[in-house]
Amino acid sequence: MIRYDIRPDGVAVLLWDLEGQAANVLTGDSIERYGELARRAIADPAVRGVVVASAKKDFLAGADLTKILPGDMDRDTYEKRILGFHRIYRDIETSGKPFVAALNGSTLGGGYELALACHYRIAADNPSARFGLPEVTLALLPGGGGTQRLPRLIGIDKALPLILSGKVLKVAEALDHGMLDAIASADQLLETACRKALELAAGDVVQPWDRSDAAPQVKDNAAFEKAAEDMRARTRGLQTAPERALASVREGMAIPFDDGIAIETRNFVDCCFDPQSSNTIRTSFFAVRAARKLASRPDGVPTRQFSRIGVLGAGMMGAGIAQIAAAAGIEVVLLDTTMEQAEKGRDGIHARLERRARGDRAALDKAEGLLARIEPTDDFDRLANVDLVVEAVFENRAVKADVTRRAVARMKPGTVFASNTSTLPITGLAEASSQPDLFIGMHFFSPVDRMALVEIIMGEQTSDTALAHALDFLKAVRKTPIAVRDGRGFYTSRVFATYIYEALEMLEEGVAPHLIEEGGLLTGLPMGPLALSDQLSIALAYKVQCQERADLGDAFRETAAYRVCRLMVDELGRKGRSDGAGYYDYSANGDKSLWPGLAGQFEPLADQPAPAELAERFLMLQSIETLRCLEEGVLLRPIDGDVGAVLGWGYPAFRGGPVAYVDTLGQAAFLARCEHYAARYGERYAPPENLRRMAANGERFYSAADPSRF
Repeated sequence: MIRYDIRPDGVAVLLWDLEGQAANVLTGDSIERYGELARRAIADPAVRGVVVASAKKDFLAGADLTKILPGDMDRDTYEKRILGFHRIYRDIETSGKPFVAALNGSTLGGGYELALACHYRIAADNPSARFGLPEVTLALLPGGGGTQRLPRLIGIDKALPLILSGKVLKVAEALDHGMLDAIASADQLLETACRKALELAAGDVVQPWDRSDAAPQVKDNAAFEKAAEDMRARTRGLQTAPERALASVREGMAIPFDDGIAIETRNFVDCCFDPQSSNTIRTSFFAVRAARKLASRPDGVPTRQFSRIGVLGAGMMGAGIAQIAAAAGIEVVLLDTTMEQAEKGRDGIHARLERRARGDRAALDKAEGLLARIEPTDDFDRLANVDLVVEAVFENRAVKADVTRRAVARMKPGTVFASNTSTLPITGLAEASSQPDLFIGMHFFSPVDRMALVEIIMGEQTSDTALAHALDFLKAVRKTPIAVRDGRGFYTSRVFATYIYEALEMLEEGVAPHLIEEGGLLTGLPMGPLALSDQLSIALAYKVQCQERADLGDAFRETAAYRVCRLMVDELGRKGRSDGAGYYDYSANGDKSLWPGLAGQFEPLADQPAPAELAERFLMLQSIETLRCLEEGVLLRPIDGDVGAVLGWGYPAFRGGPVAYVDTLGQAAFLARCEHYAARYGERYAPPENLRRMAANGERFYSAADPSRF
């Protein structure tokens, strides 16, 4: 687990090398073993100094997230356990013997806190290494002394932004911030650290906060106020971990160090018992990691390799798909109706890459290599030797059917055809293919090169081979997939639409537009629903609903969303941001403000609702529709719904996702809220049967104690 070796020069080397693990992580057992060996070295008169190092690629990746939360432990027991770990670090710091951390690679979270409890930190000159305290990104705070040691080491004004944002730094940046004391070449790191330990042993070995002249730092109110303002602009005050981290630093800096540790521990334990931490860790860490490892891939299908693919349509989506494939080393046939259109798509990729390169010669050379793998064409015969075809043309059945027939006729047998569509049912689109078993949906999100999620949609005849090969491709291009079954809007478009459509229901009810936007932001979503609708295009939303009306005929039910979109597009000519006017007005410099005439289109409510109530309505509808997707079999697993929401439309990670939101409230409480809103606003809030069943049986979707189980 941790090797212990005393060198002839009197330096003890504690080498972290956890068995059966790709990376060193902190667990109760590994910290206790570290403490045991550290105390052995402290007690041994032959040991002059200690170097803490790693046999893995990185130093320490932080805490083992399968074990960091209390599980079934009560609060007092858990808090005492954390304070016991602090005692180990304090014994090291006050031992009188120097401890030097030799950081060969990334040193994050609890790993960096362990290094902070050493007297000196030397890092290898490793360009891939990162250093910092990213705990708030998992709805935790640094609980191993980070909120107390880092501000005392580098100053409050430097430490607060790092702690409250979770930002991690490259080696040179970390050195510049004072987070590291020195840098050494990788092959000389251990020897350099041992020499430094002997050098320090010749003098006083005391941490800055333990010196006799050390005094509690006076509160720097300006630094705290600036950090708090920046944090709340980012979190809107909805996330508890950054607030508790700020309190730990603010209160801890004004009192002696050990008292500050006690405050940090209480705040850390509060985070660990807060559902925000388990929700975030489950969805954003464990579930996303499982999705990237292709948890939905069928067994028994050989892995497919891709050397050349075809992309139909060189517009924004098609060019984006071509770009990520070429970036992964795959050759791309980029096909459009004319050579001019195909070349325009490739030129757009070139322009984007040039802007990002900003004159960097190496980046420009990489961009040229990427572009060389993209072949623009208008000739379907160029698809004869591709390993996959992705169609990304207009959301029009006739257009998609035409290109599907023409492409499949040229493709070699056994090649999967994927349609990039956000709303059109895959089973119907597959009718244009002579190989419907090899037809699958592949819903990318815009911008393709930046959005991690891809929603895979299985039609009625989609085979395991098609699903497996589609997932293999997405792994090759470093995307995070979820697999769902066919249905109008699939999962992501269907549930995400409730956010915008409910805002339009509220408009018809007479809710003030600014309250609707405020309620939307209180969910934690990145934009208000009206601003988002403008961004995506009111005209497009109206077009989708008109298509649905044509498809369903007499079964189509006119909603407020349909009526409001028709009003905005057909009667008022306000089609969205791209047209310069929608729910908002847009100035030439890009500023926007709610259109003053919007509220006047609807009879206002005499008693306006609180934004918090509107936020609850938005969140509840997303959860209700997700539960319906589970009940209908569109979603195969609850966790896919949560991953799809967080990565697909920016659902707040601290809430875990629409399914986790139900667990957080509790099934019985959520059921009661459904019935309350259904009585007031109609059947769209009607609780699904799976919710009623779970509430009656006291069931949950996820383990309350272990976020790695889903």
